[in-house]
Amino acid sequence: MNKKQFVKILSFMMFVCFKVSADNMSSCGENCSWSFDETTHTLMISGTGDMKNYGPVGDHDILSAEEKAALLASRPWHNIASEVENVVVSGVTSIGARAFQRMDNLQNITISDSVTSVYRAFLAFDNSLTSITLPNSITSIEPHAFSSLYNLESINIPESVTYIGDKAFDAAKSLISMIIPDSVTSIGDDAFDRTTATIYCASSSPCAGKGSENIVPYERQGGVYILDGKFYTSLENMQKDISREAEDTNDYTCGTDKNKCKRDVLEAKGICQGSACDTFIQSDGNYMLKYNGKTYQSINDLLKGNYDKRRIYTIEEANFVAGDKNRVSIKYR
Repeated sequence: MNKKQFVKILSFMMFVCFKVSADNMSSCGENCSWSFDETTHTLMISGTGDMKNYGPVGDHDILSAEEKAALLASRPWHNIASEVENVVVSGVTSIGARAFQRMDNLQNITISDSVTSVYRAFLAFDNSLTSITLPNSITSIEPHAFSSLYNLESINIPESVTYIGDKAFDAAKSLISMIIPDSVTSIGDDAFDRTTATIYCASSSPCAGKGSENIVPYERQGGVYILDGKFYTSLENMQKDISREAEDTNDYTCGTDKNKCKRDVLEAKGICQGSACDTFIQSDGNYMLKYNGKTYQSINDLLKGNYDKRRIYTIEEANFVAGDKNRVSIKYR
């Protein structure tokens, strides 16, 4: 090989490398880049804005088999899909449709708090993904987002989520249980179809008739969650108790004293500590005292703001229980 041929081949190789790099920078979205670590088998996706969709976000039957295959093959990581064991998504605001389809060896996925929407990204029957943790930035779970994840056993629904689309968890056959927060105001048709999971829903959530017969209601009173006569200060604690993640000696409930549990909520939020919590109430979720249309940080503030400062006032009768109707009677001398 002479020098001229060598330079020509080298130039061609550099062009190919540059083209692959350039493709990687743009092909998963307008401002999306990706890389693959062969040592850890990790696909890393980063950038800003939405990821590209590699298929319809709604009804996939509108395309022919050839069109579906072509869209799937257009994924820049399509040829290494079977090698991916871990996925890390950061910076982007959505996870695109069919982005991780046919990743049969996928075991873990990490999603950053930049992501607000998840589209039908998986559609994978045989991967090893058993658990998914969604960040508190997620506001919508789009149709079919987690459908046909046969091995998925657990997934959290953050209290930031307001919408769950049609068939979002359809055929998630290994799913054991799931709590739907009362922030969810819209649930699509057959969202829980073909799953035997127990779905815990706030009494105000539109869970009924969405494909599951295993709907168990819970109540929310202020910052307290009530399920089967037990009281919790958070949905996370409720989930841990349901999942029996704690050892038998641990208890995530507040026992059977709802009023004490509500004080625990106030303490957990740093509003007050110990016996001082008895002087605070919750009104409209603000954890402050409301009286005659005004809001006060404490009973003392209420007295100072409403009555003659020359007199000494005391509370004659009061019901200061977080989340309950409040009653105050005041006397002076």
